[in-house]
Amino acid sequence: MASVKQISEDTIQIVVSLGYLKNKKIRKKKNFKIDKNLTPKQRQKEIERLVYEYETYLKNSDVKNDDTKLVDFIDIWWNESVIPETSPTTRKRYESLCIPIKEQLGYLKLKDISVLRVTRFKNYLATVKSKVPIKNEKGEIIDYKNYSPKTQRHYWVTLSTILNYACKLGYLTSNPCSKVSAPKLKSVEANYLEVEEIKNILELLKKEPIKNRVLIETYMFTGARRGEVMAINYSDIDFENATIRINKTSEYIAGEGIITKEPKTKKSIRTIYIPQFLVKELKAYRVWHNQERLLMR
Repeated sequence: MASVKQISEDTIQIVVSLGYLKNKKIRKKKNFKIDKNLTPKQRQKEIERLVYEYETYLKNSDVKNDDTKLVDFIDIWWNESVIPETSPTTRKRYESLCIPIKEQLGYLKLKDISVLRVTRFKNYLATVKSKVPIKNEKGEIIDYKNYSPKTQRHYWVTLSTILNYACKLGYLTSNPCSKVSAPKLKSVEANYLEVEEIKNILELLKKEPIKNRVLIETYMFTGARRGEVMAINYSDIDFENATIRINKTSEYIAGEGIITKEPKTKKSIRTIYIPQFLVKELKAYRVWHNQERLLMR
């Protein structure tokens, strides 16, 4: 919303409010000359035209607020995009990923985050040490590992996501990350268990308590993710048709406990056929589980 102030006979000042940043109102103002010979009606129309053009310019300008620093804009992104649109798991991950971004770039104004700055941040990620220790044969810490290419990309993508949101809100007209290649990922060949290895594991599992044995067997014969297996209920198991329905996932979040939610994509919801051997094991587990519940009463 704009307000108009008379500065002199032929000059007005237009003030436009751009909302709030950390409880501080953001305003932009600019002086404009107006022909003194205009009639009152012509003058009013000219002022309306100038107000419209100035508001439009600010809406589409390169930077909405020249003084907005990245560390402050991250708060805007967090409150307006992350909290309402993401799960607790994703928020926890973003919270961690934002730490080096704030440390390395947070002090910069949005308009000063250039392609060069983004490139330097990318190079920093490739050389900085993580908190994962490297130990010698005696168990002594001798160094710390570098960030893996996958972790480097996670940090870089998070920065790009933040700057994309700045573009969406009109703080920037373009994302400098779009002009910098993402950290390259190393191709990793999947490591599968051989038939003989599976046989050995199943033989060793016979000596394990049923709760451990069935958990590992379910992983092996469904190929489901850890969180997906942890979220399986008895209602998801069709004992008659030997299938398990994967339709949710569980994860432990520090400070919040175990969170169970729908999978990220619809493709993750699926029905998996299991061998009769696992059906019998799951039935035995249900009997044991019910007995344990009775003992707890």
